[in-house]
Amino acid sequence: MIGMSALKWWILFGALAVCWPLGRLVATRPRVQTALVWCAGFVPFIGLSHVTMNPISFETYRGDARGLEVTLVDILMLVLAFALPRRTQPAPYRWSRLAYLSIVALSVLLAPMPHFAFFGLWKVLRLYLFVSVLARAFEDWKLASTWLKGLAWGTVYALAIGLEQRYLGHQHQVASTFPHQNTLGMAICLIAPVTLAITLAGQGGKTAWASLGAMSVLLVLALSRGALLAFLLGAGIVYAGSLLRGVTPRKLLAGAAALAAFAVVLVKAAGTILERFLMAPKESSQIRASFESISAAMLRDHPFGVGINQYSWVLEHSAYSRDLPPNDKAGIVHNLYWLTAAELGFAGIVAFAALMAVPIVLAVRGAFLARRDVRGDVLLGCFGGMVALSALSVLEWVARQTVMGYMYWGLAALVFALHRHISVESSPR
Repeated sequence: MIGMSALKWWILFGALAVCWPLGRLVATRPRVQTALVWCAGFVPFIGLSHVTMNPISFETYRGDARGLEVTLVDILMLVLAFALPRRTQPAPYRWSRLAYLSIVALSVLLAPMPHFAFFGLWKVLRLYLFVSVLARAFEDWKLASTWLKGLAWGTVYALAIGLEQRYLGHQHQVASTFPHQNTLGMAICLIAPVTLAITLAGQGGKTAWASLGAMSVLLVLALSRGALLAFLLGAGIVYAGSLLRGVTPRKLLAGAAALAAFAVVLVKAAGTILERFLMAPKESSQIRASFESISAAMLRDHPFGVGINQYSWVLEHSAYSRDLPPNDKAGIVHNLYWLTAAELGFAGIVAFAALMAVPIVLAVRGAFLARRDVRGDVLLGCFGGMVALSALSVLEWVARQTVMGYMYWGLAALVFALHRHISVESSPR
């Protein structure tokens, strides 16, 4: 009989082998391409653990990459890569992505546990495929809007699961289909500003309103303090920016309705939310501070970093963890920037900052250029969401999780494609 491990490899090789013929078949079927792009937006919301093949896996490891995973989203991207027309434009963010990838690849050679580091590199490569393929797809605005619709219906599905967990499972903090409630909160902070911007522009219809309502409820069910504040930051940026683009009765009414809906949910759960803020254990903030101090010590001792996806292993197998509680000796710092600095060193954190900054700059520039175009509103929403995620990442590391990678790089692909089109249209002939 074939062992389970061997069976996983055979299934994986079989799935990869059919990508090329399926892609060539889909190349002449635009409706199937549209369906695949919609799925690329929706599938991350159903729970990636259900659609992931992991032939090599270390599930007890506390790092962000625990194996040689391949998800259904990766398979969809490979099929689309063979189906879409050849690229006629430069790859998205090619220089900033190349700089970051080079440092990550070098860190694999320096890592004390190279196989864990390779898992981190493998994830970066998969996400780079994701953004490259979607950037090609989003050259067609209809496919870009289709991906956004997939995201919108994904949030509605996530709400259904979240309500089941809260009222049938009696869970105090809901994670829905995400690995953790903080991941759910960060996903909302990233996506909700885009939906809000579209709604304020009078676009998106009932789908956008349903998604916005679903995310408002999920945000309260997750009870993530940082996410609540980051959501207000992103939503505030979008609303102020939308009014600067032009004050209309529709925007005022839509903004008032959205705020009223959020206020109703907030009042309904005011006691729970206040308790979450006021009764948070002091040990939590002390542990966060300890991890950040340890990260600074790692950076001092290893200016080139300890290696991608190595933080937890180095922490557990060194003197850095000597003063930590037993359950945290193999933990991870809840700060994306300190995590990156500790793992990739000074050069790595600079490259990572550039990688994060370029899409934000393009988003705000595109929103300014397209003042009377819904694509400008979408870019405004991307700007608000990315700023919210960047701010929340001071308190969280979960942006490194695969599901967040798909959402972030999907928005980055959208920013790249829309900005390019807007720049070409606005340039003098």
